Amino acid sequence: MEQLLICLSVALIAGLLMSRLAKAIHLPAVTSYLLAGLLLGPFFLGRLGLSNLGIGFGTLEQVDSLSIITQVALGFIAFVIGNEFRLSALESMGKQAITVGILQAVMTTALVDAALVILHFIRPDIISMASAITLGAIAAATAPAATLMVVKQYKADGPLTRLLLMVVAIDDAVGLVLFSASFGIANALEQGRIDAISILVEPVVEIVFSLGLGAVAGFALNQLEIYFHSRSKRMSLSVAFVLEFFVVEKLATALAFTFMRPTDRPQFITYAISLMIVCIMCPVMSLIATVLFKEPGFGTWVHTWGCNMPMALCWQMLYCGPFARAIFRLVFRRGAKQAD
Repeated sequence: MEQLLICLSVALIAGLLMSRLAKAIHLPAVTSYLLAGLLLGPFFLGRLGLSNLGIGFGTLEQVDSLSIITQVALGFIAFVIGNEFRLSALESMGKQAITVGILQAVMTTALVDAALVILHFIRPDIISMASAITLGAIAAATAPAATLMVVKQYKADGPLTRLLLMVVAIDDAVGLVLFSASFGIANALEQGRIDAISILVEPVVEIVFSLGLGAVAGFALNQLEIYFHSRSKRMSLSVAFVLEFFVVEKLATALAFTFMRPTDRPQFITYAISLMIVCIMCPVMSLIATVLFKEPGFGTWVHTWGCNMPMALCWQMLYCGPFARAIFRLVFRRGAKQAD
């Protein structure tokens, strides 16, 4: 653990120093972050065996151990990009964004697929047909993190910037559908059978449910923000939503199964996960509240945490959790009756 923290500290310092260098030669800071990541990764300094000294990451497992940081960062990036989808912007530039996003993703996939398929027929020992189709779909994906960082660094604003952010989000959604379909075709080629459900139905269902879940969460957050007018309180709500959707649920489930077994009673497993959610969210949100609303200090944070913990536990275990489960039971029971 100590070695991992040292590697993380070195990575942060390297990114900061490289950003100063990038600024001196008039390059975006994200370029320096990417370069620092390459240098400290397992394929450069890691190959030199310096990871034992805390310089760089020696294996991909060390990099994967920091995936929770990636999840949090991507959550905030998705939140910021989604915030650009305002009704006024969609009315004025929605058709342009959809047209550019779809055409860019489809044409990129088609061109890369064509090139790799030709390479497969020329040199089948280098790349298989399934790999060619899959890599073509991956080529359609964009990098919203890099785009957003450049926009924020240079404080870019205007019709082109707003169109760009919408195109990035739409392109990733289209890329997900194309990748799912291409991956299904690649599996069919490998296994010798075609599964229409995995190729066509599953990607569409995933996108529709993701949009529905995002719409419900956005509506709930918007209703909550009506009662909070200050910027700091709204920021706390946004942080809580991002942590809950992208980090806490997975982490709480993993922690719950450290002392629970899959064969235990389902309600006990649910209670364990709810308890872990409270144990994670309460200190984190108490820390944010201490920094934003109070005089920051360790004692203040501990006091805030102690005051919030009983209320959060009672709210989750006795009201919020049972109420949400009751709604889901009602919905699924009605669906089962209609199916019968």
